[in-house]
Amino acid sequence: MKKNLKFLIAGIITFLIIIVIVAAVLMAKLITFKKEPATFEQFGKYASEQGYVFEDGTEQMPEGFGKYGEAYKEDGDQELVIAFSECSDVASAVKLYNKTQYMITEDYKGAVSSNKNINLKNFSKYEQTSGGIYAAAVRIDNTVLFVKASTDDKKELQEFIEGLGY
Repeated sequence: MKKNLKFLIAGIITFLIIIVIVAAVLMAKLITFKKEPATFEQFGKYASEQGYVFEDGTEQMPEGFGKYGEAYKEDGDQELVIAFSECSDVASAVKLYNKTQYMITEDYKGAVSSNKNINLKNFSKYEQTSGGIYAAAVRIDNTVLFVKASTDDKKELQEFIEGLGY
């Protein structure tokens, strides 16, 4: 009886050690996970392939900003916005992402809202649904993607973000 109890305790301890090791490995992978950003040209091509009209707005931006473009539906849906920036460096992209996240939080917040915030090694994502508006900002390295639309178009924009790898 004592021998069986010792084997049971040893088995439980071994199982717990394995669980801790697996959890540590998964956490290490999550912390070191690195996403690859799309280039400005890849964004424009992807947006066009998805049926959006892509416009390069780089010349409207301040010198040294980097590249900027917008994608929109040809039907003129002004509520649906997809903007992409390839900044000159990561620090500029982080600054733009933080400003965009703040704008989403302040400008689109209603009485009832839900949000999701993710920050990893080279990747940050903020999504908010509030007052009938869905908005998201995503940063990978030196690129920032911003989307906004009515909640009716939320799934379409989430699929767009995912399809782009963001």
